[in-house]
Amino acid sequence: MDEASSNLAKHDFLGECQVNLGELVCDPNGLKLPLKTRDGSIFQGHLKARAEELLKSREFFKLRFAANGVSKSLFGSGFFFQIERANEDGSFGVVTRSKVMTGSPYVWSLPISGEKLCNGDLSRTLRIGFWKYKSNGSHKMQGMYTNCR
Repeated sequence: MDEASSNLAKHDFLGECQVNLGELVCDPNGLKLPLKTRDGSIFQGHLKARAEELLKSREFFKLRFAANGVSKSLFGSGFFFQIERANEDGSFGVVTRSKVMTGSPYVWSLPISGEKLCNGDLSRTLRIGFWKYKSNGSHKMQGMYTNCR
């Protein structure tokens, strides 16, 4: 985020796009939309958007992740966990990410609903990544676990 303000005029303009909700919902692979300038000319970059029917789930999970015995040099600037779930086209989307942690042991407790974690599909593939934090945003993956059913 380039500015803490909720006033969009104070933020950097990255482009805009419009899409019909019906188009987005009907495309199982999502859409790749070109960004445009305020006057409508093509801008650099694009926006990827996808929609998925939200299924009701009464499931609730309390997950706990820990990394013990980790060398300070490996995660000196910080460390975070990230959970992703598989989409219908095989790609993955971020579900949630922990705060950046420093110091040892690294522990993250996460209460999360079944809707948010896997959209009620207990067979859905999840990936849990362990990332070294970089202040410029170029975080570096240190390890990943993928469950498969």
